[in-house]
Amino acid sequence: MIDSAYLQALAAAKMVTATPAARGIPVWRERGLVTAELLLSVFVERARQFWTPTVIEHPFLMPAPPYQRVFGGYTNTYTARVPGLDGTWVLHPDNLHVNTAHCGGTRQRHPIIATGGLLRDLRGGAVPLFRDRHIWPAVQANHLVDPPEGPAALELWRQAVEATIAAAGLPVVTVEPAAPSPYGSTCLLAVSCLPDGRPTVLATLYILSDTYRHALGTNAAVIDVGFTGKIVAVAAMHHRDQHGLVLPSVIAPIQVGVVSASATNRAAADELRGKLSASGVRLSVAEVRDRTYARWRAEQRLHREAIPLVISVPMHVLVRRVPMCREPIRGDAGTLLIAAELEAHDARLAARSARRFDRGLRQSGLLRVLCTGCAAAARPPLYGWTRPPSVGACTSCGKSGQQALLSEVSRIY
Repeated sequence: MIDSAYLQALAAAKMVTATPAARGIPVWRERGLVTAELLLSVFVERARQFWTPTVIEHPFLMPAPPYQRVFGGYTNTYTARVPGLDGTWVLHPDNLHVNTAHCGGTRQRHPIIATGGLLRDLRGGAVPLFRDRHIWPAVQANHLVDPPEGPAALELWRQAVEATIAAAGLPVVTVEPAAPSPYGSTCLLAVSCLPDGRPTVLATLYILSDTYRHALGTNAAVIDVGFTGKIVAVAAMHHRDQHGLVLPSVIAPIQVGVVSASATNRAAADELRGKLSASGVRLSVAEVRDRTYARWRAEQRLHREAIPLVISVPMHVLVRRVPMCREPIRGDAGTLLIAAELEAHDARLAARSARRFDRGLRQSGLLRVLCTGCAAAARPPLYGWTRPPSVGACTSCGKSGQQALLSEVSRIY
């Protein structure tokens, strides 16, 4: 069972509302929108190392017949008759069919990255940002390539996805499940962990099966990659303490908070703000009375807002997070110092979540090297093999093997 502490931390950081507007529909606030945009930017920039993707957002309403030709058996979407429009329409459905049509229509095989939300007829329980009636943000990339190029292209998408998850300060390993998927001829799952070490899937990558490829009307290999705001939720689970939420600087809506005594240190605060703003640092300035309790209260307020680094100008003090540490600033608090501090902050968060991953999966024996024979008899049973393959000596018999993930459940969520 997932408790709601992560949601409360996100709400205190002004990223989402404390309670959903309706069951399964969380409401994202401005800072949450910024974090989602930053996460998308990481993904797009990594994809741009290999291709020239087009980023688009599809409308809320889509004609039902093209969707149903591909997903005819799916009943988890909403359909409606719309006054003034002919036919039946689907409300915020999967983007696969329109992405693929766009790729084919332009006669280019550059990928399409669709952003926005997906609306689902949710019949089970809602877990905010994990399982929602309105899934937002939802990022879906589709790429048409010649069939022989499919595996190589999927490998590059794996790298882009793993880099995006790592930007959230989370450990990740990509697994190809042993059980075949009806959706894809090749299926890859980007697996991270919850703070207690349980595995959880943060992204999916497929080369679509022939069934879907033919329904889409293409002879190309269709790659389908997707992730959601669940990455932010899992990051919030890992990156918080008694002082509140703290995010990696790469996706933090505010990277540096400055506490300034309005009467006596405005000039110093303005100078620092100018330097940081010019270097692209996202910052927030809190002006307070020149009193110790006022400065501390301002720092605590900034800590709850997921800010990685706080600078107190009156005291010329740097306040680090996770673990909390106050240290006098030696010399000028310039951009080089701030950049190094933010990089070190991100490394600390990543190392802490990586230790949980190691305890929960590697040290427990759920992620280990096995030969095919020992994998077939393993308990817990084999879930899948890591990709790219990580080879070594089987931990059970010593023969040549590959790293495998074991799991009691047949579907990791």
